[in-house]
Amino acid sequence: MQTFNPSIDLPWRERCLLRCNRQRSFMRALRSCFRAALVLVSLWFVFKHLETGNGAWAVVGYGILLVVAICGMWKSCLRLKRLHRIVDKYEARLAELANAATQMHP
Repeated sequence: MQTFNPSIDLPWRERCLLRCNRQRSFMRALRSCFRAALVLVSLWFVFKHLETGNGAWAVVGYGILLVVAICGMWKSCLRLKRLHRIVDKYEARLAELANAATQMHP
């Protein structure tokens, strides 16, 4: 099966984003493993707080969870902006091709 490729120059970040979307299950599994590892580490810090009674352990544990949540939201926003730019470029290229086709065959 061939895919439509209208030869659009994309920056490397946008090409990487498209490549990651093609390998969606692998990237989703990789992100899930990374997040699960961070959650386990933060839970370890919280349990360490419960064991020792030292509040600094809980602050570190909850801080890790907060940073993971903020970074996830930030990366999602950036990813959506890049996908929007890619779609706009493809739509502009498709409009050019449609105009060229209608001019060739009125």
